[in-house]
Amino acid sequence: MTLSEAEARVATIKAMVHPVRLLVIEFLRVGEKAFSSLFNLFQLDKSTISRHLFFLRETGIIPSQETGSGMIYRLIIKYKLEKGGTCSFYFQ
Repeated sequence: MTLSEAEARVATIKAMVHPVRLLVIEFLRVGEKAFSSLFNLFQLDKSTISRHLFFLRETGIIPSQETGSGMIYRLIIKYKLEKGGTCSFYFQ
């Protein structure tokens, strides 16, 4: 691993270190979702949800695709929840 690759992985991990962002990742683990689904899940301001999605998009964890009815998000990293609440992440 190069320093540049390590820095990219650290940025990815930092983006996930927030309860809302971690819940977004968990929600998207089962498949792509529309912004409205994410908004309904959290019942937070649209601007708050957008800000968290921005952090995740910036690091490439959840690319977005614009459709006629809004934005669709999907998860591109793989992870596994272990007993005791630890996570194993698989970077591509």
